[in-house]
Amino acid sequence: MYILHKKLNKLTINLLASSLLLISCGKSPGTNNSTIGNDASDKVTSITEALESKYGLTLATASANSNSKGIGIITNSDPNELVGKMNAGWNLGNYFDVPFKDKSTWGNPEPTRQLIKKVKETGFNTIRIPVTWRTHQQDSAPYQIELAYLERVKKVVDYAMENEMFVLLDTHHDTEVFQPIVSKEKETSERLRNTWLQIAAFFKDYNENLIFEILNEPRVKGNNEEWVAGNANTIKVLNNLHKVGVDAIRSTGGNNLKRQLMISTWAGKTNNTAMDAAIIPNNDPNIIITVHAYTPFEVCHDAKRPWNGQNDLNELTADLDNIKRKWITENNRPVILGEWAMLNNNPETGKSTTKKQRADYSKIYVKEASSRGMVPVLWDDGGWYRALNRNTLEWDSQEQADAIIENSKK
Repeated sequence: MYILHKKLNKLTINLLASSLLLISCGKSPGTNNSTIGNDASDKVTSITEALESKYGLTLATASANSNSKGIGIITNSDPNELVGKMNAGWNLGNYFDVPFKDKSTWGNPEPTRQLIKKVKETGFNTIRIPVTWRTHQQDSAPYQIELAYLERVKKVVDYAMENEMFVLLDTHHDTEVFQPIVSKEKETSERLRNTWLQIAAFFKDYNENLIFEILNEPRVKGNNEEWVAGNANTIKVLNNLHKVGVDAIRSTGGNNLKRQLMISTWAGKTNNTAMDAAIIPNNDPNIIITVHAYTPFEVCHDAKRPWNGQNDLNELTADLDNIKRKWITENNRPVILGEWAMLNNNPETGKSTTKKQRADYSKIYVKEASSRGMVPVLWDDGGWYRALNRNTLEWDSQEQADAIIENSKK
């Protein structure tokens, strides 16, 4: 179900386009721009029509019942308070982010209402839904996203909302088209802008429980800097791209004027170079920082060696302390650890871990992260890092799941 907006006459479009410039410069049109109420709804509709005309897009808005969970005016725009309500999170990895039309290509079944209910009943109140959009999108301007695909994503978002969960929605394996390459910045910016215009407009009636993550692990692929911190030129482009995404979302009005948005460091890295280079677009107050901390990397990501007691604990706590110092202490920005995990089994390398190892590591990781006010979101791809069997709806290690929930209390 969706709503398509009618076109306005040229004069009205020009007037509305002018008003959009005020919004993009950070001037709020006020609380009357909410998605509830006839006058407010008319204003948001007018903004949408102006954007459609300006960028040649068709911006659909999901049909939503105002009485449904997750629908309504955003009432809490304080990022620290909102993140403070989150405990542990879980990633619905390797389904919507599969970079093929057939989302079952990597072996996971279609997400069901029962799956999301299982995650919530276990104790997780946050779910990250990684999504690859480019495989369901035009390859050239205006980069229209397939409406049916937006509806498929919406169905799972709604499952989470029914369970009163926080939802993190991103652009995932779209790195190929969103790389911060200087020579391609104009084209990349246009595509990123139009992508987020469509996503934001579609979900504009959802409340503060829906959070948008502009880019997942943004980086230039295939060079020595890919997983480090970029260089001065590529980092500048990345900061520009984050601003493009934020401005696009804010320009759709209504709830999206103050919706919480997440931006990442270069490749999600936690080294000082990557974190110091990240710039908050427009110094927007409703920005959350997200990083990915697989620490120690050779223990949890690659399983090249077992956990080494105090030495590894020192490495983990030093990493988390540094993240907290940079963002929470010095910048008053909440932090969501968008991915962390311990490898289950990698058939290509033959490396694996035991249930006890994963449970013990999870207990330590979640306790240390949560005690510092961060939200740890477990990476679960249904394969090498599988935690929950999506066919049987049973945890591979109930002990691990319990350890995560029991230690996620702040």
